[in-house]
Amino acid sequence: MAEQRVSLREAGELLEISPDTVRYRFRQGEIRGERDNQGKIWVFIDPDTLPGRKAASGRKSKDSQPGNEEPSSLEIQPGNSIEIETMRDLLEAVSERLKDTQDRLKETQEERDRLRTLADELPIRLAEVVALKERLSGVEMSAQNERQTAAELIADLRRRVETEAAGRAAEATERQTLTAALIEATKPQPINPNAGRGLWGWIRPRKSDRPAA
Repeated sequence: MAEQRVSLREAGELLEISPDTVRYRFRQGEIRGERDNQGKIWVFIDPDTLPGRKAASGRKSKDSQPGNEEPSSLEIQPGNSIEIETMRDLLEAVSERLKDTQDRLKETQEERDRLRTLADELPIRLAEVVALKERLSGVEMSAQNERQTAAELIADLRRRVETEAAGRAAEATERQTLTAALIEATKPQPINPNAGRGLWGWIRPRKSDRPAA
């Protein structure tokens, strides 16, 4: 009979094993199969090789011979080799899953330890943040005070410059006034012809008072 393309679950039901064991056998190359575009695994099963049919054919051949008794389930008979192999495959699949679980558990523990370390360091980091905030606040206050001091110094320097400029302007004005007064004082004065005559020298003689020629 031709092989049938079945899923892992269907193959497990036909082979009387778990889907994980079917997946493991597929990975080991013991069962032929393929993956579709979605990544799903499909395997090919020959119905003639199923455990049920082999067991049924074996029982039929033994029952046809008189005097044959059914062996005990506790004895390891050739017919039980399939079950033993199935159990071995299942054990390997479980071991593989257990290993994966242990790896994930190790990663989880490492992540937990890392988070615990961060949690332990959190108060220290918080204290550092608070200290840094206070330091920044102090720096801002100091900068504000320095800005205010600089503004006061600039205002005082401006007042001094203005006062100095006003003083120099007053000195220049006073100097100009003194220079003008000095120039005026050094100018030659006109000679008055009547100077030294006294009061009578300013009185002009009348024509009648003049002597006759």
